[in-house]
Amino acid sequence: MGVSTDGPVLARRGLLAASVAAALLPTGSLAQDSGESAVEEIVVTGSRIARRDFTATSPISTLDRAAIETTGQPTLEETLNQMPQVIPDFGRTSNNPGNGTSRVNLRGLGSQRTLVLLNGRRIAPSGVGSSVDLNNLPQVLFDRVEIITGGATTVYGSDAVAGVVNFILREDFDGFGVDASAYVTEKGDSETYDVNVSWGHNFSNDRGNITLFGGVLDRGDLFASDRTFTEVSWGTDEFGNIFPSGSSAIPEGRISFPRTDLGDGNPVPIKFTPDGVPVEYVFPDDVYNYAPVNYMQLPLRRYTGGLFLNYDLSDRLTAYTEITHTRNEVKQNLAPVPLFAFLATNLDNPILTPEAQAAFTQYVPLGPNTVGFFMTRRMEEFGFRTIDSTNDYSRVVA
Repeated sequence: MGVSTDGPVLARRGLLAASVAAALLPTGSLAQDSGESAVEEIVVTGSRIARRDFTATSPISTLDRAAIETTGQPTLEETLNQMPQVIPDFGRTSNNPGNGTSRVNLRGLGSQRTLVLLNGRRIAPSGVGSSVDLNNLPQVLFDRVEIITGGATTVYGSDAVAGVVNFILREDFDGFGVDASAYVTEKGDSETYDVNVSWGHNFSNDRGNITLFGGVLDRGDLFASDRTFTEVSWGTDEFGNIFPSGSSAIPEGRISFPRTDLGDGNPVPIKFTPDGVPVEYVFPDDVYNYAPVNYMQLPLRRYTGGLFLNYDLSDRLTAYTEITHTRNEVKQNLAPVPLFAFLATNLDNPILTPEAQAAFTQYVPLGPNTVGFFMTRRMEEFGFRTIDSTNDYSRVVA
């Protein structure tokens, strides 16, 4: 009985061992048996280059100096706006509002929720609020830009809800450099010139570095009237149809409340002819086109200069100084100021035509021979609204 029992067991074990051995045979041996050529060598390579993009706990995107220069953009916010994490904010086209400032807005949560650092240190905001004007940064000395696209409030505070943008400067610049560029549109207008000069020197066996820089940017203007696609203000209706539109504050004056019956039993908003006769105001045919006099690119002249000094006192202790000053001279241009007001007049006002006097009797009575109405008007007699701003920004860190 013992022989008859052990025999099948041993046979099954031998079959199992043969099956495992066949499974472990190299595929090359099988290929040789089938007449195919054998793979002589397989090489697996890997990079040992440190990349914060791969090792950081939060997602980080990095723009190095070569990538910044390759974009060919004259201002920094235009370079960043090409990143998928950035939503365009105030920049060179922000005539109203904006005041010529350039801001970075991560994920569309607002520039006030995007923390901006220079060499890992906070930058004071430009004006009211926490937003930083990128015009005040020394773009010529950038080594790279690191963008933390995830929320970083636990590390940096509540102003980093959208993320962090860290501009890192070169700390080993040695020699003299001149960077000059010129830009012009395909129409041959809106010229922009940018000239930067820098000098750096390493000392104490490269333990320290001092860098001086200065630059001038002169950006030409461009009005909306200079392009056919912006010379008209456009609007949409509830069905998504696009049509030429504008402002209800028109030079002729418009009364929207109360509505006026011009004799046909249909009360309508009215405007006035040059002779002072009230006629029906028709939308959108009678709107005021304010677009042509607005800047599509704001003229800007920027002067910048500064000094950066760092010295390694030991492996763990570094002394540093950052001194920068920037002056931005920018212009804005807007259509004449609009008037939106509830007004009152006496019905026997000699300025009113007989037709206007008859229309005004339908308005809100405020007293004997006095009525009130809501009127909008474009005050063209005051001319365009021109704003010249000069902003000085100084930063000292040690």
